[in-house]
Amino acid sequence: MKHFFCVIVIVLLVNGCSSSGISTVRVSGEVSYQGKPLENALVVFLPVVENKDIRGASATTDANGKFTLETLGATKTGAMLGNYNVVVTKEVQTNQEQMNAEYAANKDNPSYSSSTMPQFKNLLPKKYAEQSTTPLKAEVKKGKNHFAFELTE
Repeated sequence: MKHFFCVIVIVLLVNGCSSSGISTVRVSGEVSYQGKPLENALVVFLPVVENKDIRGASATTDANGKFTLETLGATKTGAMLGNYNVVVTKEVQTNQEQMNAEYAANKDNPSYSSSTMPQFKNLLPKKYAEQSTTPLKAEVKKGKNHFAFELTE
């Protein structure tokens, strides 16, 4: 979960809050891991060069590992032109059973408030979770932009 929040914070910092003048092109693709489509993975395109005019973009993969990027603050789907490091994570909650049991034991207590925080684990190799270590790169150009990423150990 720590990596997920770090990625989101990086995207927000890179993107800022203003939406004026954002021009994007459609970017789609698919992600597979060990030869199989990767479902419910977070795909984030982070600009290679720190430039406040270029924003990151993100998407979540569907059941077939397919995604279509969106840029925060843009009026249409896609990403801005430029070079990107691509970060991919797939996180699952590791303590859901514990939280369910705690809730079941306290569901009749109106003043109950859980002190257990959700815990998450990234199911993919760590190298794909960080901008500084990801081997995945993409160049978004005018025209068709479709990327296929095959993740390995």
